[in-house]
Amino acid sequence: MNRQKIDYANIYGGIDTLEVCSNNESPLTSEQVPYISKTIRKDTKTGKVYYKLNPDKANDNLQIYHYGTYNKVCDNMIYQMELINPVKTRIDFRFDSFDNDTYQGLLKLNKVIILLLSQEYKMGNRYVSYDPLSLEDLTIRVQSDTLEAENYNKALQEPDGDVNSRLELRSKRLYNSTTDEQGKESTELNKWLDRLDKAVTKDNFYRLQDMINVSLLDKYNTEKDTKGFKISAFIYKYQDSIFSSRQMTNFFQAVGSANPQQQAKNYKTRNKIEYFSFNDLQFYVEKIKQAGTAFLETD
Repeated sequence: MNRQKIDYANIYGGIDTLEVCSNNESPLTSEQVPYISKTIRKDTKTGKVYYKLNPDKANDNLQIYHYGTYNKVCDNMIYQMELINPVKTRIDFRFDSFDNDTYQGLLKLNKVIILLLSQEYKMGNRYVSYDPLSLEDLTIRVQSDTLEAENYNKALQEPDGDVNSRLELRSKRLYNSTTDEQGKESTELNKWLDRLDKAVTKDNFYRLQDMINVSLLDKYNTEKDTKGFKISAFIYKYQDSIFSSRQMTNFFQAVGSANPQQQAKNYKTRNKIEYFSFNDLQFYVEKIKQAGTAFLETD
C-alpha cells in the first residue's frame, strides 16, 4: 500500500450517538426536537426510559469534533428534555474522513482492524453488506452484547453530507452510573484506544491471515472442480480478504504451487492487488488514536 494514502487521510474523532436512561419520561418528543431518535424504549418492569440522542442535530446539524462543545450540547439536551440524573448507557465513537475515495481507499485496513477486534474481544456476530443495485460496499460490522465496531460508506448512506468514510467503535450496556472526573465518554474512548493496541499486534495480524487462508482453501476445494475454474479469477473474487504478500504466498503453497512465492509475485504484478504491511496497519491505527486523543483534548 502506498503509505501516502494513509498519510493524506484526515481523520476526525467525535461521538455520533448517545443513549441515555432516565427514571422519568421527557415531555419532549422526536417530533418536537430533531436530536431525539424515534426509537424510544421503555422498560415495563422498572419504568426506565431509554433515549437515543444525536448531538450533531442539537448543534444545528454541524458535526462536533471538540469534546468541550460536545459536553455543552449534551448538557443542553438533557436540560431541555428535563431528565433527572440520566445514565449514559451507550456511546458511539466515530472516526470520520472527508477526503474523496477514503472509504474504498481505507476499506481493507478498516476491515482488518474490525476483524482483529472481533477476534480479541469475542465479537462473534460479523456482517458485511452491499447495495444490490449499485453493487457498492456499504458496511462491515462486528458485535457482541457490550461492544460493536463498524466501518461504513457514509457518502452512500448520506449523499448530501460531507463525510466519506466512518469507523465507529461503540460501547453498550453501560448501566453503571458512576464515572471518573473526566466523564464516561473519556473513560470509554480511552478503553477503545487501549483495545486497539491490544488487538492490533503483528502476531494477531499473521494469525488472522492464516485463519482467512483456511476459509479460502475451503472455498477453493469447493470451487476448483467447477467448469471453467481459474485460480486467478478465484483470487480476484476474494482479493478483499487477502492483505499481504505473505498471505498470498502461503495460499499458493497450500494449493500445491511448485513455486508459491514467485506465483504470488506474478499475480501481484498482473493484477495490482493491494497489500499492506503490519507497519502500514500500525501507522493507520496511530492516526485513529491521535484523532481520538485530539477530540478529548479540545474545548
